[in-house]
Amino acid sequence: MKKESNEKIIRNYSNYLIDSKGVSINTKKIFLRSIRKFNEVIKNKQYSKLTVDNIIEAKNLLNTDLSKKTFIMYMKQLYNFYEWLSNQKGFKSLSDKFEYFNLSRKDKKLEYCNKQEFKEYPTLDYVKKLVNSIPNETDKDKRDRALISFLYLTGVRVDALVSLSMQCIDIDNLIVKQYPRFNTRTKFGKTIVSKIFHFDNELVDIFVDWYNYLKDNGFKKADPLFPKMQCIKDTDNLSFKRSKLSKEFISGTGFVKILTNLCKERNITYYSPHRYRDLAINLILSKIPYGEEIKIVSQNFGHSDIATTIDCYGSYNPNQLVEKLKKLDNNINDVKFEHNLEVIEFGKVTEIIKKVV
Repeated sequence: MKKESNEKIIRNYSNYLIDSKGVSINTKKIFLRSIRKFNEVIKNKQYSKLTVDNIIEAKNLLNTDLSKKTFIMYMKQLYNFYEWLSNQKGFKSLSDKFEYFNLSRKDKKLEYCNKQEFKEYPTLDYVKKLVNSIPNETDKDKRDRALISFLYLTGVRVDALVSLSMQCIDIDNLIVKQYPRFNTRTKFGKTIVSKIFHFDNELVDIFVDWYNYLKDNGFKKADPLFPKMQCIKDTDNLSFKRSKLSKEFISGTGFVKILTNLCKERNITYYSPHRYRDLAINLILSKIPYGEEIKIVSQNFGHSDIATTIDCYGSYNPNQLVEKLKKLDNNINDVKFEHNLEVIEFGKVTEIIKKVV
């Protein structure tokens, strides 16, 4: 029987990632990048003919050529790919080989330590300084002020943020409905209900004013919450300037460019959008560190497991840790631990979040 080509197998796996696992296009590209890199190392040898020695040799070469962080990510993705492949017709011979993509104990420990590593992220003062440095004059100014405020107040992922439409916002309750059925691009296509937290009332007002401004300018349910600016000609008909609202969505890359340029123009430190998410999660964890509230926070940020929220985002720098431990030590008798962390019914999440904040 003629074996399928590696490229055809990759296409089948690509369809599996999207149709069965529900990964986004961007995540799929990252997965396929690791497979194609491995193919280069094995010189595109047919998967069915791979030996254990081939895998070990390729793994060692990748460990040499790639950064440790990239190597660890690639091995996890390759493990998933070959585990899937070993269950496909004609590739049962790989069933005892995909385990060789497992990380060594040392690399597993390094991966865990990387998750615990303290991340530098902006402060409230930094966010307010950046927002207030933008004049509140043109449509672009108003949008950028609201965009940064919203990013900070919600911690929403970039892909979701730039794909939000007007119908995703419950402005009365300050709730963000990250619904895939509204074409919001959430991670793994999850439905997420999240809160616009009152970390700062001024920033909340900036976003609310922006939302109402869009409504006053005729924006409907399906229109973008943070639209592109339309290029229009100056009166001399020779030059262009960006000032008019369009009905087009900005891209994730476009948003990063907006943020980068704002920081560059003001000669201030640039933080990636995900660092704002770190800040939002750490802020809320510091306010409600125990009981069912942790599960609420986890669901608010779209995490399936509270361990993701706590392990990846709930760490402190050394000075903060000392102060937190001292406070815990002084109040240890007053601490009440909630043992029953139930999965809250979806319909109750909005109501509970409103009570928390």
